[in-house]
Amino acid sequence: MAPADRLRRAPSSDVHAWAAPLGAAIVVALTATDAQWGHRRVLISSVVVAPFVAALFGSLRQTTLVAILATAACAVSGVWNDNFGATDYVLRMLVVVIGGGFAVAGARSRLHLAADRRRFRLLSAAAGVAEGGGSVDDVVQALSDLLVPDLADVCVIDVRRGDAVQRLAVAAAGPRAREIRAGLERRAAAAGGV
Repeated sequence: MAPADRLRRAPSSDVHAWAAPLGAAIVVALTATDAQWGHRRVLISSVVVAPFVAALFGSLRQTTLVAILATAACAVSGVWNDNFGATDYVLRMLVVVIGGGFAVAGARSRLHLAADRRRFRLLSAAAGVAEGGGSVDDVVQALSDLLVPDLADVCVIDVRRGDAVQRLAVAAAGPRAREIRAGLERRAAAAGGV
C-alpha cells in the first residue's frame, strides 16, 4: 500500500457528533434516577461520568457543554434532595465541577495527541513517497497530492532551475479544486514557466 493511501485510510476525525447527545442523555438519565430515588439515596454526583464519556469521543466544546449540563443538574438536585447548602451537597458539587474540569483537560489532551498522530502519519507518508524513487516530477506531484487535503487546501511547488522557475506540481481540494488548479496552471504558463 502506498504511503498516501495509508494516510488517507486512517481516521480523519477523532470527534464524533454523537458524543454530546450521549453525554447529555447520561446526565438526564442519572438526574431522573436521582430525582426518583432522591429521598432514599442521593445519586446525583454520578453525573460526573457524562463529561468523561464526552471527552473520550467528542470535541472540547462538546465536553465543556456536557460538563456544564452535569454541573447544572447537580446544582438543582438540592430541590428534590432537600439538601441545598448542606455539606454533602457542596461536596457533590465540588466533585462534579472538578470532574468536569478534568474531563475538559482530558479532551484537550486527547485532541492534541490525535493531531500529533496525524502529523506523524503525514511525515511518515512523505518519507515513504521520497524513498519510492521515480522522477523528481513524480515525487513532487505525489507529495503535493499527499499534502492536499490532509494539511492544506492548495499546494503549489515551484523549482528554480538556473534563471528559470518551473512549476512542478499543483494540487487543490474543495468544491472549486479543478477551477483553482486550472487557474494556477494558467498563471504559471502565462508567466513563462512559473
